[in-house]
Amino acid sequence: MKLTTKARYGLKICLELGKRPQRFISTSEISEMTGYTVKYIEKIMNSLKKAGIVRAERGAGGGYMLSRPAGEITLGEIIRPLEDNLEFIKCLGVSCCPGEKHCPTYGVWQRLYNGINSVLDSMTLQEIIDDSINMGDRHEESISGPRCNHRC
Repeated sequence: MKLTTKARYGLKICLELGKRPQRFISTSEISEMTGYTVKYIEKIMNSLKKAGIVRAERGAGGGYMLSRPAGEITLGEIIRPLEDNLEFIKCLGVSCCPGEKHCPTYGVWQRLYNGINSVLDSMTLQEIIDDSINMGDRHEESISGPRCNHRC
């Protein structure tokens, strides 16, 4: 299973919003912070808004902000709306075959799906924010520490 850029970018965008909880952030500001295109950010934000993760404000000083404190938002809540509910096989969503209850592999896919969701639901956005702050502090103290240059 491979997550799309939509989920990875959505998590990164929420991380940036969570670091600035007291103000709305425009799509152009988000683009500057992340390097993602405004058009793609708007697509992601539309999905997150529908899911109740972010709220939007139009006009001067408008943009997006988290709808709740980062400590109350799980990673699963962010990723599922961006990844078709993480249903990586049709049998987990709408029934794909009449014999799914007797399918010998159905239990494997169900356990994998439940495990992934359990991990994502056990972690909050605040934990990721705290980790990123700690990583930044360590990086600044290190002269030759490794730095992630990927758009992850």
